[in-house]
Amino acid sequence: MTVTTDAGSASSQNILSSPAILSVFLKLSVPMAIGMLLNGLHTLVDALFIAHFVGEQAFAAVSAVFPLQVALVALAALFANGTSVLLSRSLGAGRHQDGQRIVSTGSFLAWLIAAMVALLTWLGGPLLLAAMGLEQNLYADAWIYLMINGVGCLVLFNLSVVADVHRGLGRSNTLFLIILLGALANIALDILLVVLLNLGVTGAALATLISQGLAWWYGIRALNSKPELRQALRPYWYRGWARRILLQGLPVTLMYLGGALVMLTCTVQIARLAAEQGESMLAAYGLLGRISIFISLPMIAMTHSCQTLTAYHAGAGSKRLAKQSIKVGLLSTSGYLSLTALLLMLAMQSIAGLFSDNPLQVHMATDIAGLLYMALPLAGISAVAIAALQALGKPHLALVLSLAKTYLFMMPMLVLLACWAGLDMMWYAFPGAELLSVTLVLCLVFISRRQLWPTSEEAGYATSH
Repeated sequence: MTVTTDAGSASSQNILSSPAILSVFLKLSVPMAIGMLLNGLHTLVDALFIAHFVGEQAFAAVSAVFPLQVALVALAALFANGTSVLLSRSLGAGRHQDGQRIVSTGSFLAWLIAAMVALLTWLGGPLLLAAMGLEQNLYADAWIYLMINGVGCLVLFNLSVVADVHRGLGRSNTLFLIILLGALANIALDILLVVLLNLGVTGAALATLISQGLAWWYGIRALNSKPELRQALRPYWYRGWARRILLQGLPVTLMYLGGALVMLTCTVQIARLAAEQGESMLAAYGLLGRISIFISLPMIAMTHSCQTLTAYHAGAGSKRLAKQSIKVGLLSTSGYLSLTALLLMLAMQSIAGLFSDNPLQVHMATDIAGLLYMALPLAGISAVAIAALQALGKPHLALVLSLAKTYLFMMPMLVLLACWAGLDMMWYAFPGAELLSVTLVLCLVFISRRQLWPTSEEAGYATSH
């Protein structure tokens, strides 16, 4: 594969090289946050359409497999996030040819992993649903929703790479338009396929898949001004870059995947212990899972913007600007999550009432939310810490934080509390895990404070392409 040198790329990086960190952060994060909220709106819109036009049983079935859909998004971050971080650092260091190789390798990984996931879904999906212990009346809808999303993940994975290339370039407005197109298309297709054509759960899944395809197409077209990067989207394997992309993306993937596994663990515990109220509690928790993802999207936009700025200035060798980027990220995420937690505490009953006329479901969702979001303002600390450590070339420390929060703290607490104290106590695992995670962040930063700035080797790039 021939890789061209981008002589004019530097001009597009002016926004990232500016020393006005807060201004650049806002220019990157605000459009991205708005776009991601619109994109995340489709999960709530899907829930509304399925609940109101298909039925409560179908909504419970989709809620049961929703964690697996989240797992696909987490898997996409493995190569998309790593591609974006390394692209920003390579451009900050003025190594534009390396940026093209990074994009080519990220695209190759997207196609390869998508093929593997599609095969595993087709062959292993029924076994997974059986292992979850779903009631027989939920199985058919759960399988069709899982199958369409799993086999069609090629579209999601390639969209993620293209979108994160724009993020790595600092093109927040283009990224906003990609997300906006996908969100609006999804809502329009939900109306067409679910309401007008009465395709039920199949229609909702196809609406998501087709809207992702449209956003992918637009993202590629938006790279026309960067023909060398559009050409680089053709899959090609550079071994040295593949290892670095996967290592960079692994902490974020484990963090997102952990969220999916937490949702799956709660779903399994509810199915196992809730007895006659199981279907109502599954629907209530499924709604809260979608709301949790929706409210996390602006935080993700902020951490991504913080990560992009930190990676760029770390690559350029500016320690002061990199530290300012991290501080802005911490203050922004903490402030946003504090306001969001307050709003949810005050308005959850009204919010839940929009999705269900069942008083039991509304009551369950309101009670669970009080514990679920108790320590929400602390969640931004660990998220920014993981993003910043990746940007500074410390993926191993980021990996420790990702693993600890979900796999060392959250999941064991969920299972132990559910088994020993019942479902009502299980929800205390969420604030408990947040407190333990923040404590670990503070300890790691204090212990490793002299080694946090990247060495010359960590600030460099693979030489074996």
